[in-house]
Amino acid sequence: MNGICFYKYKLFNKQTNETKFFIKFDQVRAYCGISRPQLYKIFNGAEPKKWVNAYTFESIRVPTHLINECV
Repeated sequence: MNGICFYKYKLFNKQTNETKFFIKFDQVRAYCGISRPQLYKIFNGAEPKKWVNAYTFESIRVPTHLINECV
C-alpha cells in the first residue's frame, strides 16, 4: 500500500445536523451554493458570518485505499 493521501472536504450542516464528505471541490460548491472564491477563503481560514452559521467546513486527508473502497 502506498502512502499517498488526497485532501478531501467535510461539511457539517448545522441546520439539519447532517455531515457530508466530498471528493471534488466542485461537489462542495454544488451542495452549499457558495462561490468558488469564497470557498477558497473559507478553507484557508476565513470565517464569513453568513456561512459559519449554516455550515462547519473542514479539509481532511483521506488515504488512497479508502477512496478506492468508497468509489
